[in-house]
Amino acid sequence: MLLSIGKKIKFFFILFSLLILTTFNLNLTNLNLPFLLIKDISFNKTKYLEEEIKFQIYQSLLKTNLIFLNKDNIKKKILLSKWVKEVKFKRLFPDKLHLEIIEFYPIAYFDDNKNIFYLTSNFQIVTKNKTLTDSNLIKVNSYDALSNFKTLFEELKKFENIFSITKEVQMIAPNRWNLLLNNEVFVKLGYENKYKQLQILEKTFVNKKNFTIDLRNINKIYIKDNND
Repeated sequence: MLLSIGKKIKFFFILFSLLILTTFNLNLTNLNLPFLLIKDISFNKTKYLEEEIKFQIYQSLLKTNLIFLNKDNIKKKILLSKWVKEVKFKRLFPDKLHLEIIEFYPIAYFDDNKNIFYLTSNFQIVTKNKTLTDSNLIKVNSYDALSNFKTLFEELKKFENIFSITKEVQMIAPNRWNLLLNNEVFVKLGYENKYKQLQILEKTFVNKKNFTIDLRNINKIYIKDNND
């Protein structure tokens, strides 16, 4: 297949550049050739990546050479953010660079009235002093609960109809949790076999509102109308 004119130009330019580097034994780590300098840096729309990191990247890359980017160094700086999952580079010749940032997302939060602590989908805790607007976030009752939420979260995800209406979880003790659902159903989970308890709950809470369901004894289910 014949190369397009643009690809031919790019190919011969790279070949020429490599010839120069080989001939004059230039050090790539300190290379700043006076052509193809970056004049414009763009990011895809990000929701959680800190603006100060984006600004630092912008400042450090401006007027550097578009071909000889130190990608590892750039990724290292961006991955300082716990929200970032992956970084992709797209060179737009002759002088533009686009960075595609793939982010993790928040799954739960704890608010201590000073800071808000978020648990990411990578199960890392991030501190922010502002509220994120994600409507499906689960509220937890303590920092320790946020730190230990991973196991319960993974069990809840197996029961999407329960997970989707879980608005708050409370850690009473290690491996002992309560759930508050959107239909004002309050659930007390026991220490053992969360999967089996959630299976029972899935069959029990249908069409119920404002009830307390106690599953702490796996052999007995206690259901109480909160209006009584």
